[in-house]
Amino acid sequence: MVAEREGPVPGLLALTLPCTTEPPPGRDWAERSAATCARPLPSTRLRDWLQRLAMLLVTLVAGPHPGQAEAATCTVRPVGDDLSLGDSFADTQDGEAIGQTFAAPESLIRSITVWRVPQEAGDPTGFKLYIVDTTPEGAPDSRKILLDGPTVVNPGGDGINPTPITFTFDPAFALPHRGQSCFALQARPCLGLWAVLSNDGNAYSGGSLWLFGRSDCFLRLSPRDYPLSDLIFTIEFCDSTSGVESQSWGGMKILYR
Repeated sequence: MVAEREGPVPGLLALTLPCTTEPPPGRDWAERSAATCARPLPSTRLRDWLQRLAMLLVTLVAGPHPGQAEAATCTVRPVGDDLSLGDSFADTQDGEAIGQTFAAPESLIRSITVWRVPQEAGDPTGFKLYIVDTTPEGAPDSRKILLDGPTVVNPGGDGINPTPITFTFDPAFALPHRGQSCFALQARPCLGLWAVLSNDGNAYSGGSLWLFGRSDCFLRLSPRDYPLSDLIFTIEFCDSTSGVESQSWGGMKILYR
């Protein structure tokens, strides 16, 4: 037989334990009954609700967690030059890297795309991406690396058309400022070979092509400038008025195609 004894603490939503008619082994029934039946248990539902309320208050005070966008939309502002302007190519060997300086109209980058030459369709050599800051004179500064990696591999292509190599950032990657920055590409493995489309007629006025010297898989200082050449590239920026949340490299999810 089971009976219930009510004795909740005032002001606390509680559940009372059932009182058993059989004394537990080794204890006096009256003592056990008083200790068990009179003690209220906090409601599980109430406890869960309080925990959710506390988490909500923390979120409201601290703001969105990195990686959560304040808005689901991104108004894209592309920067770069048109694929049809590709009249040459830039290649790397022995740990070299190819860089392109650019003028960032916004600080949030959604994607970066370059184009591998058609003759390399099916090549599994990877492309490692760096983003570095620039000196006051506009030269890439390898001592100020903003993004180290990732590596994208795209062995696709039809052998006729250039193959896109795209780095997509979700959420958007945040530059420390607008204005001049540089992205650079290095082969992985770093002694690998690849070539990407470029232009030798100064197609992009916001920057130029730079060659980082041979290395053991790092960006050397003092790259060489080719002021009349540019990579064929597109950078998609998110308009700052769209309210898209940024993300640092530690929590960034990289997609590629």
